[in-house]
Amino acid sequence: MSDCLLIRERLADGADREDPQLASHLRACPECRAAAQAFADVDQALAQLPRMAVPPPPFAAIARQAAASARFRRRIGQARRAVPFFATGLAAAAAALLIAFVSRAPSPAPLPLAKAGQTLNGAAGPKAVRLDQGALLRVESGSAQVVANGVELGAGAVSLEVPHLPEGTRFFVHTPDAQVVVHGTRFSVARDGEATLVSVTEGLVEVRPEGRGRPALMLAAGKSARVESLASYRSQKLSAATSALDQGDLASAQGLLASLLETEPEVALSAQARSLLAWSAAAGGDRPGAIRQYREALAAVDGDALPPWADNAHAELALLLEREDPRAALESWREYVRLFPSGLHASLARSRLAESREK
Repeated sequence: MSDCLLIRERLADGADREDPQLASHLRACPECRAAAQAFADVDQALAQLPRMAVPPPPFAAIARQAAASARFRRRIGQARRAVPFFATGLAAAAAALLIAFVSRAPSPAPLPLAKAGQTLNGAAGPKAVRLDQGALLRVESGSAQVVANGVELGAGAVSLEVPHLPEGTRFFVHTPDAQVVVHGTRFSVARDGEATLVSVTEGLVEVRPEGRGRPALMLAAGKSARVESLASYRSQKLSAATSALDQGDLASAQGLLASLLETEPEVALSAQARSLLAWSAAAGGDRPGAIRQYREALAAVDGDALPPWADNAHAELALLLEREDPRAALESWREYVRLFPSGLHASLARSRLAESREK
């Protein structure tokens, strides 16, 4: 009998039943063979638990049961060793009782449905809702407004789970920096006032940066992208173009300035970009193109509050005109003196005008 107890202890500890000594004993001992079968039945029943459609209990229920988890683990070993001394059917009944115990946990309350026009605030903590399209939205921080077929996010962070949508329909998250378009995926969007960060967990999303001429991005699962604000994008293009001009890289500068202008910036920035294009054209020997660009730039900002770059632009235009149209050059120098009586090139302008009177 002591051998049987030893064998059953080994079975309880998960011993390999193909072991020659163990297999030989099981063939000779019907009692231990029945115990081994009981162990197998219980293991099979317990293995089915993770695949059962058991709704997860709410957090409060988990917290209440946490204190008893240590005692439960100790009793599992004791109960498992006692199984061989009961009928196989009793083992299956015990497994069924365990399943019933897990199933007693109450189902979580369904998420509320948010309608278009509703604003969700996550300042006091994350807020989760359902949307008409079947999407699940969780506002992690900040606030988001539900709109038709999507969400508007000014500042904060949201995570979403969007089911596969029918052909011809779409769902989007719009921020001041970009529009994120999906057809069925799990992803998150965060905006901090300077940029929008998009991270994809599952599926594929299309990120369309704000501003014409900015290429769209396709992000697959596991990928993320940071989309800077349109103002930051333009500022980076202008800074890079200025640096390229300082290094004499005219082609790069012209490409950067063209991509900036393609975003249709406000008048002041557009005029500044055109003045840099004019400088680049002049440096490349294209005087007619430079004159045209300078005139367009200066006409856009003509007024009492002229930007600092306009001082140089007016003088450079007058110098270019001296070789193309001397009469127009004098008019340009007179205009410079009127606009910048104490400007950087005021003495040169007066000198040119004095020379014209002496002739």
